[in-house]
Amino acid sequence: MAFFKDFGKQVSDIAQAVGKRTGEAAEVGRLNGRKQGIYQQIEELYSQIGKAYFATRDGDVHQQADALCGQVTQLQGEVDRLNRLIDTLRHQRRCQECGQVQPSSARFCANCGARLPEDAPQPKPAPAPADQDENSGGDVAVEITWPEAESPREDQSDGEGRS
Repeated sequence: MAFFKDFGKQVSDIAQAVGKRTGEAAEVGRLNGRKQGIYQQIEELYSQIGKAYFATRDGDVHQQADALCGQVTQLQGEVDRLNRLIDTLRHQRRCQECGQVQPSSARFCANCGARLPEDAPQPKPAPAPADQDENSGGDVAVEITWPEAESPREDQSDGEGRS
């Protein structure tokens, strides 16, 4: 009878471990999905920065570009936070020298050979900001007013007597 009791406990322990791993994998997948949304927002902001600069080369480009750059920096900070959460869930850490992912038990970086700190603190998952919908990826509203392109006037010539 003791055999069946021990066997049942082992099966139960294995099922709990598998359930925990499955939950962690689902959470990592959700966090990676949020990161992808943020990367798309960053790319859109880069595009808008370029358009703002081109359209207002002689105007107040710095003010618009600085605001957009601030949003990019904020989104990059969110990506860093999500990477730390993923590292915690996967029981890994990043080398301080080269940034490569290493198992939390590693003493040296497999990529660059740098010594990893003995007591590398594992960050605890931080709750998502309350003002963000978890499924929204933290969308940032961006509104840019583009100056209208100047159309050539009829009284302007191209220097060769043509208009």
